[in-house]
Amino acid sequence: MSLVGVTGVAIAVGVAGCFAFYWLLVIVSGVRHELAVRRRHIRADRAYYAAIEAAEDEPAFAPDAIRQAIAQLVALADRMWRAQIAELEDRPDAGLIRAWARARESWLGAGLRVRGTPYVELLRVVNRAGESEDRVVVRVRIRVRRRRPPLNFYTAPRVRLDERWTLGRYDGRWVLLSVEGDALAGPILTAPLIPTAAHDTERLREESLAELASAQAAPADVSPSELVAPDAPPAFALLDLSVVDGRYLPVLVAAQLAHLVEAWEEAVTGSPEPLAALASDEALTALLRPAPGKRMVIRDATLTSWEPVRLELSAQPPMIVVRVEIEAARYVVTDDGTHWAGVDNEPRSIILIWRLELTDSRRTPWRLVGTTSPAHGIPGWTAI
Repeated sequence: MSLVGVTGVAIAVGVAGCFAFYWLLVIVSGVRHELAVRRRHIRADRAYYAAIEAAEDEPAFAPDAIRQAIAQLVALADRMWRAQIAELEDRPDAGLIRAWARARESWLGAGLRVRGTPYVELLRVVNRAGESEDRVVVRVRIRVRRRRPPLNFYTAPRVRLDERWTLGRYDGRWVLLSVEGDALAGPILTAPLIPTAAHDTERLREESLAELASAQAAPADVSPSELVAPDAPPAFALLDLSVVDGRYLPVLVAAQLAHLVEAWEEAVTGSPEPLAALASDEALTALLRPAPGKRMVIRDATLTSWEPVRLELSAQPPMIVVRVEIEAARYVVTDDGTHWAGVDNEPRSIILIWRLELTDSRRTPWRLVGTTSPAHGIPGWTAI
């Protein structure tokens, strides 16, 4: 065979391979999407029954009550689109509702009208003591009709919005906290359902460990630095300390770190009170406001790993410095909600150095008192 013939065969094989690889990617993507949809259906069924169970303790969690709250939110946006005055003055989520309505109008064009009632699918239910940590996460699908410009035959007059909404309770009613996130994202489909306090296994485990650890604390007149070798690696020193003082137990520290990550994500959109109970004012500001006039937003955050890097046992009170790795979608917005830096729909690894301080609390022995900036590493942030 001539060189030209060999070259032609090689090109044909290469082209065929490219086509085969392309279709393989399409098939794999379709299979993954179908599995995600199936997981979402299963999750929606479980969340629905969790809401019914939660409603036995608090009627606001009834699925019909949640649907009604979302229908009212959509009706308010529809009135804005129709140039009617919507009664938002007494709502703490008024700014978010207005921003959402304006953003959809900017995207789809003027003359929007809601058609029918929104379809609501529950994804997560969290019912804890009080209102500050109560949450429902739902998938909301809204049929919208828009005005088509003259002689524009390519713009569809009807569209369907498919979004993930997070609601929290305020003064006994549901308010909008967030309208961001992929409804099929893995973390939201695997996050624990907490219809009652008995289902809050992670929090119960943390409290039990803290109670036991406080009962096994070393005497106050004994310095922790006297109980370990000064040159011992931090991880081994922490284990050695945990033998004589349960507050240094690594599993308890891990539970507190996971609690901090959860409270941080909740504080971004809802009440900062749960995070304020676990962190100093300085750490709270560093996590939520990386710069003046800028707000940090994180979503679908999970603690993936942690390790102690230094023990400051001679300090008063003693401190542990840990390196934490968190998987989350993160970005920075201005105070008026304008996107500033970061990617809002792509989970990425966040590596932070956290300084934990020992407290006298029997429920939360460790408090966050220092952190590196969570904005470091965000594309575009270094140019600020």
